[in-house]
Amino acid sequence: SFFATMQYQTDLIQMKTGPGTVQGYRMSDLGVDTIWHVDAFSLSAMDLLVERDKRKPADSITYRPMLTGILMNLPFKFTLGRIDLTNSRIRYNEISDKTGKEGSIWFTAMDATVRNIRNMNLTEKDSLRINARTKLMNEGDLRFSFRQSYTDSLQGFFMLARMSKMDLNALSPLLFPLFNLRIDKGVADSLW
Repeated sequence: SFFATMQYQTDLIQMKTGPGTVQGYRMSDLGVDTIWHVDAFSLSAMDLLVERDKRKPADSITYRPMLTGILMNLPFKFTLGRIDLTNSRIRYNEISDKTGKEGSIWFTAMDATVRNIRNMNLTEKDSLRINARTKLMNEGDLRFSFRQSYTDSLQGFFMLARMSKMDLNALSPLLFPLFNLRIDKGVADSLW
């Protein structure tokens, strides 16, 4: 298997999608650099699966940049006005180093927009923005907003999540395998 060949913890990432469209694609040749421009990129029915085995030792990298830092470090220049996801799903599975069991969390029926994705011509007012509506564990309606400035040297960010009423037993596929915690009965009225 993938994890058996890995010396350290690493993520296995798999993605498949339904139809997608690219709008406003163009390329600018600046002699020594090529700049890629896309106005909008839309994907339907994206299914993203991320898995990690925590029984492996952690790698030696102590610092990883946040989203804007990752974009800034890409070896090519680009601007992408927005990414629109419709009817998509994200699932994260983790094998616990303590229990050896796999816990899962997932987000379904996701509609999301990511705006101002770029790594060039940045000003103090430029921020990466993510807005999403999804269902947590097929139960709670979740709204999520994220904003991070490209020019903040401390890589600060703003994040807001709101969730409607949810049966807490729906969290069992995450909590029981990882923490031996079981919720037999309970309802969250709302979470902010």
